[in-house]
Amino acid sequence: MLLENHKKITEEELKLANSIWHFLSIRETIQKSDLIFVLCSHDLRVAKYAVDLYNKGFANYILFSGGLNFFTKHIFPKSEAESFAELAIKENIPNDAIIIENESTNSGKKKPLPENF
Repeated sequence: MLLENHKKITEEELKLANSIWHFLSIRETIQKSDLIFVLCSHDLRVAKYAVDLYNKGFANYILFSGGLNFFTKHIFPKSEAESFAELAIKENIPNDAIIIENESTNSGKKKPLPENF
């Protein structure tokens, strides 16, 4: 159902969006790693996917990275990272397997991890 006043996507816009999607998509087999690095957002399905990867044994840690930005400050009562971590804990991920970086407001401002990490 098309909403009133909703702009219909043109074929050209769809073609351009697909180009961006294919450029940004990872088309490699996922391999075991030291940790699962999650760029948090408003979409909790990303946290669920990280939980699924953890439960399949792809890593021993999940790092959730994200503070609040202009959009998510109206969605989450806590930072994106803390909100994602809460979901992971409800899905039985151990607290000591979760690392939280909750100060960044966008991917360009992610805080570097300590050297001894």
